Amino acid sequence: MITRRLCFPLLLALACGGGSGTAVPMPIASDDRLSEIIAAALDSDARAESADTLYASDAVIVADGENRFAPPRYASIGSGGAVAITTSRLEVRGMVAWAQVEYRWMSTRESSVREGHVTFVLAPDERGAWRIRHAHSSSPH
Repeated sequence: MITRRLCFPLLLALACGGGSGTAVPMPIASDDRLSEIIAAALDSDARAESADTLYASDAVIVADGENRFAPPRYASIGSGGAVAITTSRLEVRGMVAWAQVEYRWMSTRESSVREGHVTFVLAPDERGAWRIRHAHSSSPH
C-alpha cells in the first residue's frame, strides 16, 4: 500500500523535472489518522461544536445543496444526538485523500434516526497536517 502511495508522487516529480534540486517531503497519512479526523468532524457536528482545527481555513462544506458555515454542517444531523458511521471508503493518492462515508444520526431528544452520506476531500496544510478541504453531504428525502 505504501509503495503505491510513493510511486505516483515520484513519477509526477520526475515528469515535472523535479529530479534535481531539493526534495520536498511528501506527507503520507495513515488510513487510521484520516479516519479519526472524519469521525471527529461528524462527532463534533452532532455535539454542535465547531472543531475548526479539523478544517482548512478556506474549506467548503455543503449539505443538501447549501453551504454550511457552522454546526450542524452535515446533512441529517441536528443538535442533541450522536453519529454512527455505518460504511466508509477511504483512498489516499499523494497529497490528496478522499472518503465516502455513510452515517446515521440518532437523536437523544426524540426517538428519531436519520441517515446521511458525505464525501470528504482532505489535503495537508502548509505544516503538513491533514485538514478537511471540502465536504459534500446529502440526505435521502
